[in-house]
Amino acid sequence: MKFYMLQIGQEFLFKDQAYIKTSPLLGSHKTDGEQKMFKRADVVSLCTPTEVVESGQQGAATIDVSVLDKLLDGFINECQAGIESIDEDFSQLHSKKLHSKLQLARQHLITKINAKNL
Repeated sequence: MKFYMLQIGQEFLFKDQAYIKTSPLLGSHKTDGEQKMFKRADVVSLCTPTEVVESGQQGAATIDVSVLDKLLDGFINECQAGIESIDEDFSQLHSKKLHSKLQLARQHLITKINAKNL
C-alpha cells in the first residue's frame, strides 16, 4: 500500500523498519522516535499484531512512554510551527502561552496513560 493510504496513528513497515504515522507526511520510528518524512507514494506495509491470546482476541496494547514522549514533542513543535506560519503577527507572548498550554496537555495525556497502565 502507499503511505498516503495510512491513517494517522497506524503502525507500518518501511524498508524493514517499524514506524507510526504521525502526520500526512511524517512517521516516527517505533524504537527511537526519530521523525522521518515520507513521500505520499512510498510503498509501506501494515504491521501485524504480535500479541494474540488463545481465544483469538488481540491482547492488551502496551505503550512505550519514552516513544510517546518523543512523539508528543514532535506533535507540539509541528502544531506551534503551523500556527505561527499561518499568522505572521503571532507574538512571542502568544507563542509562549501556546507552548505552555500544549506542554500541559501533553503532561495530562501521559498522566492518564500511566494511570491506566497502558
